[in-house]
Amino acid sequence: MLKALIVGCGKIAGGNANELTSHAGAINKEKRIILAGCIDIIPEKAKVFSQKYKCKSYSDLKSALEQTHPDFISICSPDSSHFKIAEEILESTNCPRLLFIEKPVCLDPTEYQKLKKLTSLKEVIIVVNHTRRFNQQFSALKELLHSDEIGSPIRINATYYSGLFHNGSHIVDTISYLLDDHINWTMVQKALARPSQGDPTLELRGVMNNSGAEVVISAMDETYYQLFEFDFWHEHGRLQIEDFGDRFRLHKQVTNEICERVLKEVNFKIPPNDKTEMQVAICRICNFLEDNNPTHLDNVTLCSFEPTMKMLWQAKDLYLSKL
Repeated sequence: MLKALIVGCGKIAGGNANELTSHAGAINKEKRIILAGCIDIIPEKAKVFSQKYKCKSYSDLKSALEQTHPDFISICSPDSSHFKIAEEILESTNCPRLLFIEKPVCLDPTEYQKLKKLTSLKEVIIVVNHTRRFNQQFSALKELLHSDEIGSPIRINATYYSGLFHNGSHIVDTISYLLDDHINWTMVQKALARPSQGDPTLELRGVMNNSGAEVVISAMDETYYQLFEFDFWHEHGRLQIEDFGDRFRLHKQVTNEICERVLKEVNFKIPPNDKTEMQVAICRICNFLEDNNPTHLDNVTLCSFEPTMKMLWQAKDLYLSKL
């Protein structure tokens, strides 16, 4: 049996999330792996988590690594701690073969380069949990956007909440992933602050590098409600992704009775997800750990996200230059 260790016992780890969308829930569902232990800076939180998932709780990372010898570790701690925890693990003599890290994997280029160096030195793979890359429906959407069905992109509108790096990273990565393109920012402005977290929720404008399509990313104040959605305007149609990626609407260009070109919603069949994104991620990780075939982890490793990280760093630098 493969063994997993979880660092950070909050919502996404399994503290209060839907079972199969959490790390612990998906690990328990996968028959090839067991959850060997968990760690949290709040001992009581780790204890409650360990009782829920029938694993051992640890008070420090060093002891957990020495006693469990995990095949992979899920890092589910707060954003600002991801790099330090990953660095400590990678410098340990009990380093696992793979780290599964919540986004953002790190916060600046110096951290990123150090992770690249350490993973190369230790021959460890980092997988980053940008969830829509593990979503079977988004794979189908990518095929649609690259087909001739609705033509080339002319504008992308998106809305997010709660921090450029925390949730904006999902917006930027999803656009880049679906279109296989890079955004060059032309305007960045502060919209909302995230108190004490150093991760402002910014509004951004840019241009896609290959297609020249305009990109407009708006910010939502989550004290009212949370919005996370996309609106792809293409030459011959429009794709809307709503309700955090659970609802899709496709419109195609038609000519009406007075010769105006308008959009008409069409029936849009998209295959259902038979597993949660987290289940897909854990399954792909297990596949890799069993046969060491890197194709199981195509488009989800550390280097795959370098373009996304560069776009985030560029947006942050542009914002800071105007303060």
